[in-house]
Amino acid sequence: MDIQQALTDAVEAALPVPTPTPAPESAPQSPADAAPTPEAPETEPTDTTDEAPEAEIEAETEAEAEDTALPNGYVAVPVVEDKLATEFVLKDAEGEVEIPALIVEYKANGKVRQDRLDQVVKLAQFGVYNQEREEKVRSVEQEAMQLKQEREQLAQLIDEREAQLERILSDEDFFLSVREAYQQENSPEKRAERAEREIQNLKVQSQMVEISRQGQVFYDGEVQPAIQLIANALPTVTPAELE
Repeated sequence: MDIQQALTDAVEAALPVPTPTPAPESAPQSPADAAPTPEAPETEPTDTTDEAPEAEIEAETEAEAEDTALPNGYVAVPVVEDKLATEFVLKDAEGEVEIPALIVEYKANGKVRQDRLDQVVKLAQFGVYNQEREEKVRSVEQEAMQLKQEREQLAQLIDEREAQLERILSDEDFFLSVREAYQQENSPEKRAERAEREIQNLKVQSQMVEISRQGQVFYDGEVQPAIQLIANALPTVTPAELE
């Protein structure tokens, strides 16, 4: 017998024999428990780095909206950002303000129009220009009408004078009657009478001027002081009523 084998047998004989421990009995599994559990779907990690700035921006916007809240009955009107139809300035009590994008609804030529504020201003400019031009045209038409009437009157007078000349040259009796009437109107007696009449008219005008001057002097020196005296004595009566 081999020495190594003898030693091994001696050691095993000296050690106690180990007692085997029974394994715990497991409870019977139902078919549902026996089915394999489905694996949960894998979810990709969510990147929240962009959501935080957006939330902060929305919060700041809401805060600004609350700070700029308008009184009851007022609304915020956007301003015109594109090119205006015409150049003009809009002012309030404090000075120049931005042009609001307002739509004006109005009726013109029997139709309802809707135009932006700057377009309405442009139409108003055209209206002022057309009105001035219409006034000029009307003035020119009136002058032309007046000139036409004067020309017609002059043409009628010329026609009458030409007819009289033709009659004087063709009708001897008419010529003699016209000459006699002319001589009577231009006789020394007639000329003296007309001169005397003009002198009388000048005298009357001179007398009227002197009478008016004397009346004004009397009014200023007598009537006006009396009226002022009465007005001072009767405060309830005005000088206009006394006059």
